[in-house]
Amino acid sequence: MTLEVLADLTMGTVEELKEMVLKQEQDINQMKAMLIQKEDEIRQLRSLLDKYQSVFPVMSPQRYSRSARRKERAQGISAEPQSLRTIQEIIQAKFPEYPKSDR
Repeated sequence: MTLEVLADLTMGTVEELKEMVLKQEQDINQMKAMLIQKEDEIRQLRSLLDKYQSVFPVMSPQRYSRSARRKERAQGISAEPQSLRTIQEIIQAKFPEYPKSDR
């Protein structure tokens, strides 16, 4: 602290000091809330980034040639839709059991 700040603190009344501390606490609480909000936004953006990176290949600048784009295609995850009947068949299916010693 500089001498000017110390002089201001000593010249202030107790009430002024309490008000100053209260304002600082309010500022700190606002900053904490903003920090939590920013961390949540970062978490959401990282989740989206992971989602997109799982579908699209990461391409370095040297791999942007036409032939590379044709050869390397993005791969996504897909599955055939299953009807309720198919799901019920899977649930009711009995699979063979093998004891550990027979493996």
